[in-house]
Amino acid sequence: MNKQKAHTRSRAQESTGAIERLYITMRHLFNRGFYKPMGISGESLVESLLILRPEIYGSIAEEKIELQGLLYVIDRLPNGIEECLYINLTSDEGYKDSHFTAIIPPKRRRNCYRIDGEQMNIEITRGRSEIYDILTHLTFLYIESHKIMKEVVIDDDGSVIRDWKKLEEAVQKKEPLTQQEKEIALTHTANFLGRTFQEVTAVYDDFSFPDKPDRFLNIIYYLGKLAIAEVVKNEKRIITFSTVLRERLGHHIHGERWAYKVKSVLDEKGLLQRPLHIISANMHSVMNSLYAEKALPTEAKKGSLMNLFEILSNSKSIKQREKTMKVALKEGMTMIEDESGTNINVQIFDTAKLQKLPYDLVDSEKADEKKPVIIVMDYAFGEQAYETMDELLKPFEKGKETYFLNVASIGIMGKAGILEGGKGDIMIPSAHVFEGTADNYPFKNCLKVSDFAGDAIKVCKGSMISVLGTSLQNRDVLRFFFTSTWNVIGLEMEGAHYQKAIQAASRIRGSINKKVKLMYAYYASDNPLETGSTLASGGLGTTGVKPTYLITEKMLKHILG
Repeated sequence: MNKQKAHTRSRAQESTGAIERLYITMRHLFNRGFYKPMGISGESLVESLLILRPEIYGSIAEEKIELQGLLYVIDRLPNGIEECLYINLTSDEGYKDSHFTAIIPPKRRRNCYRIDGEQMNIEITRGRSEIYDILTHLTFLYIESHKIMKEVVIDDDGSVIRDWKKLEEAVQKKEPLTQQEKEIALTHTANFLGRTFQEVTAVYDDFSFPDKPDRFLNIIYYLGKLAIAEVVKNEKRIITFSTVLRERLGHHIHGERWAYKVKSVLDEKGLLQRPLHIISANMHSVMNSLYAEKALPTEAKKGSLMNLFEILSNSKSIKQREKTMKVALKEGMTMIEDESGTNINVQIFDTAKLQKLPYDLVDSEKADEKKPVIIVMDYAFGEQAYETMDELLKPFEKGKETYFLNVASIGIMGKAGILEGGKGDIMIPSAHVFEGTADNYPFKNCLKVSDFAGDAIKVCKGSMISVLGTSLQNRDVLRFFFTSTWNVIGLEMEGAHYQKAIQAASRIRGSINKKVKLMYAYYASDNPLETGSTLASGGLGTTGVKPTYLITEKMLKHILG
C-alpha cells in the first residue's frame, strides 16, 4: 500500500514538475517572440506534454492517433489551422476593419484571420491564460501530426505508403465524396491512424461543417502533409507573437474598455447608485428564470419550470427563445454586446421593471430606487477574470466626479471538473487554491449545501483548485489534490482570479463594501478521475440544465428575497 502511495506521489510530483516546465517554457518563448514547435525550441513543450499525458489529450503518448482529444482541440482552434505553416498570435490590431473575415472557433470565442494560404492570425484579448491554452493545443496538434508522418513515410526521400496516396486522392477531389468514396478513404486512413474503421466512422460527422462534410479527412491529410514537409524538406512550422501583443499583455486594455462601457450604460439608465448584484454566468439562465414563465404561458402550464428550461436549452427552440428575449427587453433587461475585445457580453436587469418575481417570491415594499439591479457578465477565461472584475469594481469616473459602486453581492457560477461525484453534481466552494502555489483565498460563501436540500441533486462542499489550464491536468495530479489535506472537491480556471480582484476592491482599495456578499457555485461538467468522463468525452447535454437553473434559483432568491 505504501509503495502504491509513493508511486502515486512521485508520479504526481513528476506531473507537477512538467506543468511548471510547460509554463516557464511558454513564458520564455513568448518573451523571445517566436519559436518552431517541432524544432529545438519547442522540444521542451513536447517533452513536458508527453511526460504529463493530460487526460483531455487521451492517448497522446501512444502511437495511435487520439481522436476525441483531436476533436476537442480542433473545436477550439480556427477552421483551417491544420493547413497553416505560420501561426501568428496578435493583439487586437485592427483586422476587424480589414477585408479579412473573422473565423471564430465553434467552442471558443476568439477572432482569427486567415491571412493567406500559409498563415493564420489568432487575436489574444484574454491574457496569458489564452496564450497558454492555444500553445498547449497546438503542441498536441503537432505531436499528433508527427505520429501520422511516422506511419506514412517509408524512407528518407519522402516516399509514402499506398494508404496515404489514397487519402490524398480523396482530399484533392473537388466534389463532396459519395458514401462509397468516403468509406474507401476512411478504410485507408484508419490503417495508418492505428484506429478501427468503426472508430473513425464514429467521429467523422463530429468534425464536419455543413459546407465541409469531409473535413475530418482534410484535417488528417494536412496535419500529415505539413509534418512530412518538416522532416523531408525542413519546412518548419513557426509560431510568432506580435510586438504589439508582447507590449500590451497585462495592461488591462480590453478589461478597462469593457468595464467602462458597462458602467456608462448603468449611468445612462440611472442605475449607478442602485444596489448592484454582479453574477458571472451564462447568458440564458438568469433571463429565462426571470421571464420565461411569463413569455411562454402555454409551455409553462404543461410541466414544471425545469421542463420549461429544458425546452429553452434545446437549440431548436428558436421561437421560444425569441419570445423570452422580447419580454425581457420590455421588462427591464438591457443587452450589451461586447465591442471591447474581451468577448464578454453583459445583461443588465432592472428588477423595478419586473411585472412578477420568479419562484413565487413576493415583491417587497422597497421603493424602486432601492430595488436590485442584476449585472450578468458572460464567462471570463482564466486570468481574464481578474482583469475584468478588477476593472468593474473600480469607481466610475465621469468628468470630475467619482462614483463608487453600491455592490451588494457578487455571484460566480459555472462549469468545473469534480473530483468526488459525476457530471451534473453541484460544488459549493469554501476557498480557492491557486495551482502551483500555496496562494489560497478562503471566503464566506452565502450559498450553502442546505440551500439545495430537497432538490434531488448531489451537492458537495470544500476547496476548489484554480488551475492554470484545464487541458493540463492528469489523474495523478488530480488524485493528489483529492487525497491531500487541501480538501479539494473540484477544479476550474477563474475562481482564485475573481476572488483576488474582489478582495483587493473590498479589503484593500475600499472601492466596494468590505461586507459584500459572495455566492460561488459550480456544476460538474466532467470528472477527470473517471475514465470516459473528461471534457473531451463530450458535453453535458440536458444533464447541465438542472444544476445550472438550481444554482441560478438560489442566487436569485438571495438577491430578490
